[in-house]
Amino acid sequence: MRKIGLVLFLLVPFGIGFAQTVNSPIQEDSIRIEVLPVDSSSLEQAEKRFSFQKPQMLTREFYAYKNGYPNPKASVRLSFLVPGAGQVYNRKYWKAPIVYLGLGGMIYLLNDSSTKYIVYKNAYKRSIQNLPFSHPILIQSGITSEAGLKAERDKYEKRRTLTYVGTFAVYGLFALEAFVDAHLQSFDISKDLSIQIQPSIQEYYQFPGLGIQLNVK
Repeated sequence: MRKIGLVLFLLVPFGIGFAQTVNSPIQEDSIRIEVLPVDSSSLEQAEKRFSFQKPQMLTREFYAYKNGYPNPKASVRLSFLVPGAGQVYNRKYWKAPIVYLGLGGMIYLLNDSSTKYIVYKNAYKRSIQNLPFSHPILIQSGITSEAGLKAERDKYEKRRTLTYVGTFAVYGLFALEAFVDAHLQSFDISKDLSIQIQPSIQEYYQFPGLGIQLNVK
């Protein structure tokens, strides 16, 4: 009992102090709230950073005609995405079949050279190992010697590489053609171009003078 009374005696002053702290009114000067000014430019930068913006090439305005003429950038991008799309965008529909014929011819040459390269490569490997190998291409050419098979393999390997380069070159040339054609459509190439020469009065240092004026239409 003496221990319990001693503990209560020690806790009473702390309880009284805590009660006084809770029940005491809060002074107005004890808490200050400061409102800092916000920079509007920082808010705009934050909005631009977190806002989603469509790429320019996905907007409708990028592909819209301006003053009745196509956008050259849109034309070349469409040409790289889909062969012939740039020509169709420029409203030169008759050029689209030419694009596919050119690329189709290059793809045919690529497939032919790749097939013959694989055939002669396998035939040359098997001839080194003294293993039989037969293929319609070999029968048609009549080449069976080891040196002949190696020469044909090297020839079609080089031709296949050149065909790869040619295919990409033709692809790029058609895209360039669409880009240039879109640029040229905004130029005045009509037959009404003429030059008119007429006299004109010009003033230099407050003294009139005669000159020639050229008007290009």
